Amino acid sequence: MSDKPLDYLNSWEHVEELRETLTTRVNGRIHSLNDVWERSYNKAVPERVIDKDAYANPHEAFMVMIEKGIYPPPEIMIAIHSCFKAYAMTGNQAELEHYFFGPKRKSVGNHAASVMHDFNIEDFHLWLAGEGDLQEIKRDGLVQKKIEEYLDMRGLYDTDVKTFLTACRRWRKRTGRYSVLNSDQGDN
Repeated sequence: MSDKPLDYLNSWEHVEELRETLTTRVNGRIHSLNDVWERSYNKAVPERVIDKDAYANPHEAFMVMIEKGIYPPPEIMIAIHSCFKAYAMTGNQAELEHYFFGPKRKSVGNHAASVMHDFNIEDFHLWLAGEGDLQEIKRDGLVQKKIEEYLDMRGLYDTDVKTFLTACRRWRKRTGRYSVLNSDQGDN
């Protein structure tokens, strides 16, 4: 591991190696995670197919799966565990963020905060889509009320509604992804 960067533990390459180990070799206690997963969850999803294009890294896949109530495959959980374990074993010589996302890049700031920021906005859109007719919500000027409800539900009490709405608009521009806020009309 020493010749690999710290964030290798949170890479898809590492997950593939873990999957190979779990599915081909018996590995004591860790292998029992695979046995449990195959007996319970694998019946619903027989293939261990994770769309790597949908997630930047195993940490993001883990976060989204847990939020959606999906039991992550053991290789994802072990990869996350490996990051925490490596961090603890080195006596905290590097920041935990380094193990998950690599070295800090200038002008980007805290990568973990940025990831969670985008995650909250995407999660808001998914939640809002489940709240009913989006056009009706916009037409009735309920977007800000829905943002308040979402922020309260997620415990994001320090986040201002207008700030979150602005962040949603910036996210939409930056990512080009669909948003219920595609026009500025009806964002009341």
